[in-house]
Amino acid sequence: MQKLSLVQSSPGPLTAADIARLVESRILSGEYTAGAQLPTVRELAQELGVNKNTVVRAYQSLERDGYLDVTQGRGAFVRPRDGAVAGVLSARWQAQVDSLVREAQTRGVTRAVVGQELGRSVERVYGRSRLRVAFVEDNTQDTDEMGAQLSVMVGHALEGVLLARVLEEPEQVAADFDLVTTTFYHLAEVSRAMKGTPREKVIGVNAQPSHESLLRIARLEVMMIGLVCEFETTIHNLLHTVHTYHPSATLLPTLVEDRGRLRSVMDKADALVVTRACLERVLALQPTMPVISIYYTIDQQSVDYLRQWIHEHKDAIRDS
Repeated sequence: MQKLSLVQSSPGPLTAADIARLVESRILSGEYTAGAQLPTVRELAQELGVNKNTVVRAYQSLERDGYLDVTQGRGAFVRPRDGAVAGVLSARWQAQVDSLVREAQTRGVTRAVVGQELGRSVERVYGRSRLRVAFVEDNTQDTDEMGAQLSVMVGHALEGVLLARVLEEPEQVAADFDLVTTTFYHLAEVSRAMKGTPREKVIGVNAQPSHESLLRIARLEVMMIGLVCEFETTIHNLLHTVHTYHPSATLLPTLVEDRGRLRSVMDKADALVVTRACLERVLALQPTMPVISIYYTIDQQSVDYLRQWIHEHKDAIRDS
């Protein structure tokens, strides 16, 4: 089957939203016909000069909106649309939707909230049509990147949800999603917040520091190591990880937003270990010592467990 091309000139790097809008417009115009295959994530990332995770998020968005069927091992295909769709997706109907969205924008409603409310409205009217799985982390970067990575590995689109939202509105999160998954680091906190949710609908995955991160940490030959992260809950994890390889070193933890403490740590430390979410802010301070960015990957056993859970439950949603 001939795959589609998405080459487009752009003044800057394309975002996931840019790619999704481009594909959507071509589907609605009939340029991309039902059953047509899009490029693979790797092919499109290379073609457009973007990160693979950006393409994954674009395809996930289009799949959630009903434009694509994405199957692990086969690729992304334009979803067939019945005859009624052509009438519903008319210019007049689209203008009404655009008007509602613009009104929300002028009232200061965020893009994320508008998307959530539109999704809830569709589900109230049409009923739940697909299994919704949330991936919870405490910062946007890990939520997006680890969630995209895990989506590809299990072959099902996970929707990123910040830990703060779970803590603020656990009942709403429970109502929105069929499964809430997070890393073991946050599992106890999420479970406590969602104590009224059935235990089997809140599960954890094992996120471990990457081999490259651990290798760089283990190779340090210093006695004073600064640890920089965004949240108190992450400090314990960093302390444990670095102490494993340097039990006799002095560890100096700090939160990145505590600029006074951070400056003090940078004055004393011989090296810094920082989470990826903090890296740019730390580098902006022009540290003179080595800086190691630690990032996490999901282990295969967790991937297999989550994939099996989704496989066992998605048919029930489809048939309901």
